[in-house]
Amino acid sequence: MKKRITIVVAVIIFCIAVAAQSDVLTGPVSMVEKWVYKTEIRFGEVAEIWDSHSTKKYDIEGNVIEEAQYSSSGALTERTVHSYDSNFCKTESVYYTGWGVIDRRIERQFDSAGREIQIEVYDGNGRLTYRSFVEYEGNLKRSRTYEADGTLSLAIDEETDSFGNAVRWVSYDEDTGNLESVIRFTYASDRKVLSNLMYNEDEELIAELRYSYSYDEDGMDEITTSDFYIGGTLYKSTTTGTVVETDSFGNWTETRNYKQEERFGQPEWLLSDIERRSITYR
Repeated sequence: MKKRITIVVAVIIFCIAVAAQSDVLTGPVSMVEKWVYKTEIRFGEVAEIWDSHSTKKYDIEGNVIEEAQYSSSGALTERTVHSYDSNFCKTESVYYTGWGVIDRRIERQFDSAGREIQIEVYDGNGRLTYRSFVEYEGNLKRSRTYEADGTLSLAIDEETDSFGNAVRWVSYDEDTGNLESVIRFTYASDRKVLSNLMYNEDEELIAELRYSYSYDEDGMDEITTSDFYIGGTLYKSTTTGTVVETDSFGNWTETRNYKQEERFGQPEWLLSDIERRSITYR
């Protein structure tokens, strides 16, 4: 059961990682506000429903120094303050609840190359909850996480390519040290992920996520199709599309996300959510 759970968790983690898009801002950004809206079909029309609101403040070097999250009712739910060293490495993050009480604190240490080598997480009372150590050997990154009592709770190795993209991710059983699961990644020439190949402890292929992309078609700026296979059999296929608006600096100000579904016997693009941003420049 434990191995099965680990594999499922690995799949979820890397699905999220693939879905997350890099968001590098250009220009002298001072603050970003973002609103997320979910959508529903009401009386045959698309209705926007405010889901969340967040803000980010940047220093003159472009580092995020403060973040705030708000609920759909407008109430502050979390505020985070980040600190950096002279090399612009994020050394500390302090998370506050909506009431201003410290919820947790993360402290980080870096080597001379600016690589993260130690992470410590403390709860709101200042008690250590876990500590992670990271070692590097060429393109290999070894991460080991320990609970507050010193018990090993997570052991992961990650191999990267020359661009820093993960190409192989390995998790180990924290009790025996035996290999538990493996995920391999392949990329297109533009560094977009083409596939995630998931293996069990015997390095037998058990599941696959494969992606294909097209651009400026069907009214979309980008269309992504993801196919999920289990044991070589197609389990689920999803096609999504995005329409993006940008400002004069090339930063996006609105992203409309669509999902292709069959309705009344015909494929149709359904608007699933909208993200809007207001960017303040110095």
